[in-house]
Amino acid sequence: MSSDVTGTLRGFNGGGQDFRVAADANVTLVPSKYENSRIPNSGKSMRKMVARIMSADGVVLTVNKDELADLKAQAESLDDLSYTITFASKDEYKCEGSIEITGYESEEGRVSLRVDPAEEWDPKLA
Repeated sequence: MSSDVTGTLRGFNGGGQDFRVAADANVTLVPSKYENSRIPNSGKSMRKMVARIMSADGVVLTVNKDELADLKAQAESLDDLSYTITFASKDEYKCEGSIEITGYESEEGRVSLRVDPAEEWDPKLA
């Protein structure tokens, strides 16, 4: 049975390596593979569906210099790698894809990133 509240980020695995997650990370997950909009018409409006990447943004990890180097190598890899995001509810979202490092804060060793699945998320709901 799936939980009603997913909760905060509890785990992140990238390329087979577990990373420590920041306690205050709030992930924005795009669960739909289409953007939907409407186009005005003289009669009923037309629906426009555009494919989009089902990304997970706002993943924040606490890393040391070696882990940062590993993430950098993953971000620059030409191959799709395995990624798993685990929430407090124990819901897991898995994919093959890539990451983009969106920032690094040296004071606390925090790195922010976005996960972009090559296709779509494979959810394993608790």
